[in-house]
Amino acid sequence: MAVRHEVRVAVEARLRNLIIESDCLKVIQAVKQKKKESTAFGSIICDILHLVKSCSFVEFCHVKREANQVAHNLARVSSSYDEMYVWMEEAPSSIMHYVMADFMHEYKHKLPVKKKN
Repeated sequence: MAVRHEVRVAVEARLRNLIIESDCLKVIQAVKQKKKESTAFGSIICDILHLVKSCSFVEFCHVKREANQVAHNLARVSSSYDEMYVWMEEAPSSIMHYVMADFMHEYKHKLPVKKKN
C-alpha cells in the first residue's frame, strides 16, 4: 500500500510533521476514522496508525487523481528502477514539470482574491 510506504519512509527520515495525500479515498477515510478491521486492509491501516504515533502533526488528505500528477508520474518513472529510491529535496528531472505545475496551482489558489469595483 502506497500510503503505508510513504509514511514509513517519512518516519524513518525522522520527519515529524506530515501531510499525507492520496487519491485512495478508502484509505484516507479509514485512517481518519482509525478503523480497526481484522482483514489485510485493516492490518495496513493499523500499521499506518502505529507509524504516525511518533509524529507531532499528521494530516491525511484525499486528492483527486487529476490533482495528483506528481505522484502518478513519479510512480510511472520509478517502475523502471531495480531498487528503491527516495528523493528528499529534489525530484527527478523527468517529473519537474509536474512538480512546478503543482506548486503553481497551490500558490495561485492561496493568493488573495481581488474584488472588482
